[in-house]
Amino acid sequence: MRIVINSSEAFSSNGSGIKYFSRSLIDALRRRSLDLDILLEGHQSDKDGSELASSTLFDLYSETSSIAKIRLKLKTDLLYLPPFRFFPRRLQRVSSQDPLSSVAQARLPGQGELPPAQFLMAKQLFKLAKERFNRKASCTRIAVPSAKNRAFKLTSSDSTIFHNPFPFPLIASNCPTVTTIHDLIPLTHPELCLDHPEAFYRLLRQLISSSSAVHAISQYTADQLLNIYGSSVSGKLKVIPQPVPDEAHTNEGDDACIHGREHIYNRLYNGEEVFIIQVGSIEPKKNHSTSIAAFKEVRSQYPNLKFVIIGKNGWLSNSLCDYMLTAKADGIEWIGSASRRVLEAYMKRSLALVFPSLVEGWGLPPLEAMAMGCPVIASSIPPCRESCGNAALFIEDPTSVDELRDRLLDLLSSSELGRDLSRKGLSKAREFSMARFSGSMLDLYSSINPSPS
Repeated sequence: MRIVINSSEAFSSNGSGIKYFSRSLIDALRRRSLDLDILLEGHQSDKDGSELASSTLFDLYSETSSIAKIRLKLKTDLLYLPPFRFFPRRLQRVSSQDPLSSVAQARLPGQGELPPAQFLMAKQLFKLAKERFNRKASCTRIAVPSAKNRAFKLTSSDSTIFHNPFPFPLIASNCPTVTTIHDLIPLTHPELCLDHPEAFYRLLRQLISSSSAVHAISQYTADQLLNIYGSSVSGKLKVIPQPVPDEAHTNEGDDACIHGREHIYNRLYNGEEVFIIQVGSIEPKKNHSTSIAAFKEVRSQYPNLKFVIIGKNGWLSNSLCDYMLTAKADGIEWIGSASRRVLEAYMKRSLALVFPSLVEGWGLPPLEAMAMGCPVIASSIPPCRESCGNAALFIEDPTSVDELRDRLLDLLSSSELGRDLSRKGLSKAREFSMARFSGSMLDLYSSINPSPS
């Protein structure tokens, strides 16, 4: 079996749930020793350059100039005219002899001794696909070259599957497509995001129609898909929860990890600096304003407590970001985006992670915290209930400052509660292992008819 994965978000410079899912998918499939192709976006190169050198894998911070945007729109219009509109974009295989191929291998998630992936690309593929959908409301079709023949040849019965790790306007014309859907927030809570509801609805409708299987990362997301798209998705839908990456689990044994909780409480009661954390982009659905208000009330009783906020500046939260930049006097520190290593260090040393989200597709940050032995206080929305089970403290009303304050005070005043939550969380996080995830994905792929929809 051969899997081709769209990597348009996997190597983004900013953290996001989609990025981490994409990388987890690549990592999980590499560990299963599958024949794996990573789809990249190539750019026009000069005679001395490599097309791969300008792909999204390397050019993380590029800005598109005004002239380049005009050229992209003109090219989109050209490709949409007959006879081009019905021709799939042909992907090219990146030669293993390309000097940058080894660099690309090094950027892939997973251990270095795992089997290497191969790379496919087309010039401006991701940009053109997004531009085409934005202007023409139409997904771009791609033709995947055969796994057996280095020359271009359409796949037929060689059991190839193209996987979009999130709703992206690409569909394979000559092999089945699998689409992962994380949430339907643009449709259910449009006021909390920047996506256009009608465009998002049309995109999902096209992807559902053209995909052989639709993968939801939570039962909550699956239920919403069924409510909105009904019979068009019901026969294709499969729920496989997003996994906790292997590297997110603590290297300490459970007993040592739980014992470390006692040390944090001793620091708190001895008047030394202790902190709680919140992880996630600064955007309305993450509900940072409630966290901050609750923390301020708690700090009046625990003046040595700090609140560390980890996440990039998202959207619709400029005034909140302005405040957080100057809030150190209030015990609040905003550190922006953080590497995996820094994030894990904070989770291990934090007394608690708070996650009072108004809506989510899944609750990954709480599970990552649990994998580090960090207790969690989360909102009682279905995705958090689904992911956290009985291993977290819940607030029934995410907007209630009093409720979040009380749960924080419960946890701060009881080291026994902290140890109990740590123990339950370590066990819960292991339920969402990479091994279980990869096995479930293989079952999904194996259930698909080899002919495209």
